[in-house]
Amino acid sequence: MKKKLIEGPLGFPMPEILAREVEALLKSLPKDSAYRYRKAAGIPAAVEFVKGEKADISLVSSDAIDRDGEVVLPKGLELTYFQKNPIVTFAHRYDELPVGKAQWIRKVEGGIKAKTVYTDAHEMARACWQMTQEGILKGKSIGFLPTRIRPPTGDELKSRPELKNANAIIETAVLLEYAVAPIPVNQDALVEAVAKGYADEEMLKRMGLKVSRHTSTKAVKDQVDLTATLLDALAGISIDPARIADLVMKRMKERGRV
Repeated sequence: MKKKLIEGPLGFPMPEILAREVEALLKSLPKDSAYRYRKAAGIPAAVEFVKGEKADISLVSSDAIDRDGEVVLPKGLELTYFQKNPIVTFAHRYDELPVGKAQWIRKVEGGIKAKTVYTDAHEMARACWQMTQEGILKGKSIGFLPTRIRPPTGDELKSRPELKNANAIIETAVLLEYAVAPIPVNQDALVEAVAKGYADEEMLKRMGLKVSRHTSTKAVKDQVDLTATLLDALAGISIDPARIADLVMKRMKERGRV
């Protein structure tokens, strides 16, 4: 029997029993904006593609300082909530079908590692898989609820001096979901995706990405057409170096330069 999915208290679908657990967790947290639902994104240093499968293995979270100046300690991330609903979205787009699921997720030295299996059930998932393979979609982004936040300790600062730049250490948190994500949104990469036929303008809009003149299919086609015209024109030009040298010498003699 399939688990009934409902819109959970954070606005994305989850099994009804999990939604109740998350709602209870939210009520138990301090009434402080720091304990809001948040996301942390990064680019894994290495990605392993599984031979014979539409899957990759990489860190989905690390202990590095994120863009908000915070550190999410991997050892303090509670994974059981996510394991009850291990779907993977594109860029946290809950209004779209998931692009895959986590076959497994575990804590490792310095981070959280997961095996992401991409579905072949719809176009966006296939596009995400292709763009991930080619390095266009490089990021992974987690969605979590902090449950304990503090400043860096003296011992942490001694072992990791870079933590002096950290605004906060998220010592414990509950992982609820993760996504594949373009980090940063690279317009050249999006043009490449359109040009290779992995995504069109409408799909980019559905993905929530900014579509400009430079990222549209027409812009790519126009650029290709202009390049082809230029190459054809150059091919029709016959260049004779000896003839050019003779003309230059002739003009210089006429001006009394030689």
